[in-house]
Amino acid sequence: MQQTTISNQVFEQKAKEAIASSPLRKEMLLTDIELIDKEAVSINGKRVSITSQAFKDLIELLGLPKAFLGRFGEVFGEDNLQTFINRMRVAQATKKNTNVTLVANPSTHQVIRILGGNKSAISNDSAIDFAKRYIDGYNLDVSQFHVGPNGDLSINTTSPNGYFTVPGMKDEHFTMGVSFINSPDRGLEVSPFLNRLVCANGMIGRSMSETYRLRELTPQSIEHFNEQMLQLQAVNFAPQGFADRIIKADSTKASLEEMNWAASKLMTVSDVDYNHLQKWIPIQATNDTFSRHGFDVNKLTKHQLKNASTGTSINDLYNAMTNFATHTHNGVKVEDYNRTKLMIDAGHLLTKNTYDTENLITSPFLN
Repeated sequence: MQQTTISNQVFEQKAKEAIASSPLRKEMLLTDIELIDKEAVSINGKRVSITSQAFKDLIELLGLPKAFLGRFGEVFGEDNLQTFINRMRVAQATKKNTNVTLVANPSTHQVIRILGGNKSAISNDSAIDFAKRYIDGYNLDVSQFHVGPNGDLSINTTSPNGYFTVPGMKDEHFTMGVSFINSPDRGLEVSPFLNRLVCANGMIGRSMSETYRLRELTPQSIEHFNEQMLQLQAVNFAPQGFADRIIKADSTKASLEEMNWAASKLMTVSDVDYNHLQKWIPIQATNDTFSRHGFDVNKLTKHQLKNASTGTSINDLYNAMTNFATHTHNGVKVEDYNRTKLMIDAGHLLTKNTYDTENLITSPFLN
């Protein structure tokens, strides 16, 4: 199947959209932020909603152990916990006169990050300029450009020279490249991007060793990244051990737990209903087969689900996720950036350290 690329015009339109939806940033003193509860702060007397990540950021800035806060809240109550955190905030901010940067969703104005002085966020226009430098320098083809609701962006690219075939598998042909993702949560991240040619399915390998994160575009970080890009180019952008991973995934059956996990990912990022879902992940047929053999899957524990081998391989499950993420399907709505999330989830599945059923053995003592 021919590799698809987007035009320069579409790229520039997406770039404008990404820059226009960049997260809002405001620098202020930590003393100006009062915690109301885990979901809100008060800034100059105005209640402002925060995400769970922003709350974690605040706790991290104060150097408070999460386990201690959990025990404190259980013993003394959430109101006293909030009072304690605010006293710690005032004490530390007064002593250090701490500056922080609030990062907010451009549409809802909800605070999604609270960054200290040693952390920073890369703007979307800088991230796009960074990506374009490597797209042009390495002659990469842009296959997708997605923009998310929090101002996240992802640019997925492949190399014309990055053709890769898994030995002994006739349908496992890929073009390799890199994915540039910029988000308030993780900064600018560059990961392997793999496009399966048979069905044009894309996957982002965030958990692969070749992934590189940049918090700042300093000369030192760019120099280190340049070295990594040269190493990737030398192997035509193929991640280390990728062929072995595909072979292992093809020969390993997915567990019921892994199948349920994949199904939940598809339903979370789209409006696909359960019946339509079976087109990609045959979870109902799988459950019916277990039922015919006397197993009620609804009564199995999480550990039992992990030990329940299905008729679907990890490779088939991973390809179902990437097919769903990459293509437009009649009657199913998937927001563009959710496609990126699903490609990342597919990468997490493929690159798991150990698949649930790969070490199962058939006991010779069973009748």
